[in-house]
Amino acid sequence: MDESYIHSDPLTTSLQQVKHNEISSDLAVDIIGLYRLLDLCNDDGSNGIVDKIIISKEQLRKLCNDMVPSSFKSISEINYTKLNSVSFRLIGCYGNRNLIAKLLLNRNLINQQIYDLLTVTASINDINKPSLRPGIYLLKVNSNLGLIIHWPEIECYVNSLSAASQIKRNMVNLHRYLTKLTDHQMCFMNDKDLENFDFNLENSDTNTDDDDDTDDEYEVKICQEEQEDFKINDGFKV
Repeated sequence: MDESYIHSDPLTTSLQQVKHNEISSDLAVDIIGLYRLLDLCNDDGSNGIVDKIIISKEQLRKLCNDMVPSSFKSISEINYTKLNSVSFRLIGCYGNRNLIAKLLLNRNLINQQIYDLLTVTASINDINKPSLRPGIYLLKVNSNLGLIIHWPEIECYVNSLSAASQIKRNMVNLHRYLTKLTDHQMCFMNDKDLENFDFNLENSDTNTDDDDDTDDEYEVKICQEEQEDFKINDGFKV
């Protein structure tokens, strides 16, 4: 899909240019019109630290209320009727993070300072540098168009033999969410990225979904039998 139709709002562009130079550790705060929808977080599991994909409630609240004021009061009280009245086209975007950042820079959706931080050579252990956390984001291009961006983890597209199975699973799961949110996606990858893909999945004897699973045996026993009786009583009138 050609990205030539992506035209940023002039107001958004000017706001990006005057954005303050002090950058927070979370670059999502510094990109105008960017909302984190799904966040990739670490959590304690039975086998140690595991990755979980969660809804970013505060960012979702901000998105809903920016589109329709007072439409989001709580996670259980959202005015879907008013939100559904908003016409908004969504296009998916995934792939190499440097190429995605280049698209955003070329379309004046981010400034040079943000671009440099998004594309700086980093490792998984660089936790104190300003960065954009892996996840699913909505970036408002203009009043009628938004980009749903799958921002990948570092080393997401490295050789499948060396990439951690958890990273591969996260990539697959996030991409599934991307395809649920959008009907059309743009892919940004270079030749090196494509070389690391395994296009012969039918010949693969391994199942990446089961790499880290443990085999546990369970036995079900009947400990008590109960008989439930129901009684119907008259209700009440208001």
